[in-house]
Amino acid sequence: MNINIYDIGYSITRYYVDEFYLSHIASLKPGSKVLDLGGNKIHKRGRFDIEKYPLYVTYANLVTSKRPDIQCDAARVPTRGDLFDAVICSELLEHVPEPALVLQEVFRVIKPGGCLLSTVPFLYRIHGDPYDYNRYTGPYWLSLLKKIGFSNILIEGQGSFYTVIVDFLKQYAGQYGSEGDVFSRLVYRLCPWLQRWAFTKEKNLDRERWPEFMRSFTVGYGFYATK
Repeated sequence: MNINIYDIGYSITRYYVDEFYLSHIASLKPGSKVLDLGGNKIHKRGRFDIEKYPLYVTYANLVTSKRPDIQCDAARVPTRGDLFDAVICSELLEHVPEPALVLQEVFRVIKPGGCLLSTVPFLYRIHGDPYDYNRYTGPYWLSLLKKIGFSNILIEGQGSFYTVIVDFLKQYAGQYGSEGDVFSRLVYRLCPWLQRWAFTKEKNLDRERWPEFMRSFTVGYGFYATK
C-alpha cells in the first residue's frame, strides 16, 4: 500500500477503497464495457482512476455537475439489460434508501458472467451526498447479493480495530486541524505516526488469525460478485 503518512486529509477509508479497486481491476479484460454507477468523470478522489485502464467506461450519476454520460437514478438505469461486462459502484450504496433496488438494477444491466465491484463504508462518520442512509455488515451484503442472484461472491473487510481508531482520529484532526484546542492539536501532530503504526500493525498480521474482537471492527467492505 503506497501511503503518504503525512496526508492528514486523505482518509484511511479512501486508502482501502483504492486498494480494493487496484487489486481487482485486473480481472477485467481490455476493451470491457464498464458502467461506473454513481461515478465522477471529473475531479476524481484517490489513487485509483479507471480512465487509466483500457476499458470503455460509461458514467451514470444523478448529479449533472459530475459530468455523467447518463443522468439517472441508480435504481433506474435507462439501458437494455445484459449490456455491461462490469459495474463499479463505489461508496454509493450508503447514500440510497433502498440499496437492494440498486443492486437488482446492477444485476439486470450486467452481462451473464460479468461482475460487480463495489465498496461501502461501515465505521465511518455520517456524511451527506446529499443524504447518508445506512451502514450494513458483511453478512447482510452477502445475503442480499445471493438473494438477487449473484454468485462467486467475495466480501472483504477493510482494516480492523487499529485503522478504525486511527481513522476516527484523522477525521477529528482534519475537522479541527492545528488551530483547535490542545487535544486536537496533539492529535493533528500524532496522526502521521499513528497511521503508519496502524497500517504496519495490520500488515504484519494474518487477518484470519486475528482475535475475533479485532476482526469485528472494519472501516468498510469491498465486494466482488458475478452474474
